[in-house]
Amino acid sequence: MKTIVLIFGFCICVGALTIEELKTKLHTEQSVCATETGIDQQKANDVIQGNVDVEDKKVQLYSECILKKFNVLDKNGVFKPQGIALVMELLIDENAVKQLLSECSTISEDNVYLKASKLVQCFSKYKTMKAVDFL
Repeated sequence: MKTIVLIFGFCICVGALTIEELKTKLHTEQSVCATETGIDQQKANDVIQGNVDVEDKKVQLYSECILKKFNVLDKNGVFKPQGIALVMELLIDENAVKQLLSECSTISEDNVYLKASKLVQCFSKYKTMKAVDFL
């Protein structure tokens, strides 16, 4: 019994999601981040579709907001690979997750906002936020 409670507790702590929960959370956070950052709807849609203009300041702020909401970046802007792995494991196979982590973990920028937009661009090579709607 203790093992079951421990496993259940672990799943809650690490933020394990179902695909439906991911869709709901993604839509909610996209809306919140659009409001918080002031990004225009077309630029937000471009990011969602995987067309990330990494040099655009609003895109950078939006990307950083989304990644923080999903615990992919911590409050200091440090990349947390386990955060994106938990999300991507729902969407792509294990080998692709490993490849994504290997490729995207090399992104290193002093500017956290630029880093965030480059990370979103990298993740989008494997699965765009828009593709989540079709699962």
